[in-house]
Amino acid sequence: MVRPSLTLALLLPLVLLLSPSARSETVADCLDWPPVFERTWGNPGVMVKEAPQDCPKVVFIRPARLVIVKTPDCASKSVSFLLRKYFLGLAWSTYLDERALSEVETRLNMGELIPMSRSTFFKVGHCRLAGRQTGDCVQDAWWNVRTGVSLTESCDHLLAITNLEWDDPDKYSHGHFAFALRKRRGSPSKDTIYDFRAPWYEDRRPRFTEAPNIHNVLKLRGLQENLYDWLYTQTEYRNSHVTMSFTRIHKEQIALLRAYKGNVHDAGNFRVFKKNCASLGTQFLNRLLPLDEEIRGEDSFADLPTRAHKASVDAFGGAVEAVDIKNHTLEAGNDPTSKSELHAAQPSRAASRPYRKLMEVAEIN
Repeated sequence: MVRPSLTLALLLPLVLLLSPSARSETVADCLDWPPVFERTWGNPGVMVKEAPQDCPKVVFIRPARLVIVKTPDCASKSVSFLLRKYFLGLAWSTYLDERALSEVETRLNMGELIPMSRSTFFKVGHCRLAGRQTGDCVQDAWWNVRTGVSLTESCDHLLAITNLEWDDPDKYSHGHFAFALRKRRGSPSKDTIYDFRAPWYEDRRPRFTEAPNIHNVLKLRGLQENLYDWLYTQTEYRNSHVTMSFTRIHKEQIALLRAYKGNVHDAGNFRVFKKNCASLGTQFLNRLLPLDEEIRGEDSFADLPTRAHKASVDAFGGAVEAVDIKNHTLEAGNDPTSKSELHAAQPSRAASRPYRKLMEVAEIN
């Protein structure tokens, strides 16, 4: 036996189709409907009904894939505005409102890479759903990236998912997660590493009793540094090997990273398992993906840098090339240190060993 609620859902579209005020259009016919919206809500039909002057309204009947627009003005412009307003509100509450964030995102104080309040989102969304640019290239880039619009692959930059491992054969290392934006053939002053760590000011490694951070001394942060100063410090002072897996990146994603330039993200107190470099780094990379996509692993017991490295590379289409820059600390005559402090690349950024090592690899230049 068919239940009454199901019968109503099946009959309602037929009744509306027979109505003289119904339109045989879909939301995608009325709006510049982005892929994330279509994957989330499909492409429902639109029916327009006359309504009193004081109560315009949109009703979304999801089982029937039908949107009813009740408006005193049945002109296309009015219908488009009401549809835009309705679905922007739905998108905000589904993906961007504080209440929609995951527990991990909330603990890491993680928002978008550019300021994105509800009012800004509506301003941008009204323009883009109406088929217009906003006039702000960064906001347009954000919309394209986060709503899954087709992006333009960069010919002159690559993203490098980076894993750092302490050079000690007697101790297993879970690594350290970061990522970099590098121009093909290198830009000594502009190539950037996005590093996620709780700065450490001692020469020694943290003791086992210090790592849990029970006294909340270690504060997790997202930092931006010069790539070659960073690589030089890790491999010439911090006794570490660096693995860089280079993936393709798009111009719109680069625009978001550059708009973030100079900022420091404070994520609160460091925690070993779920509030560490991999936790924060993958959340940053998630902001370069559509709203309904994320790097796998958030539900795991612990965020491990080596595992986050592989999952991130997969999320960005696989590696174009992987490059290992081996530890050179003892050969350089330096005592290994665990200090986070960066050293200026020597004899210069462009003449440093890491820069020259990257320049040897044809696939990334």
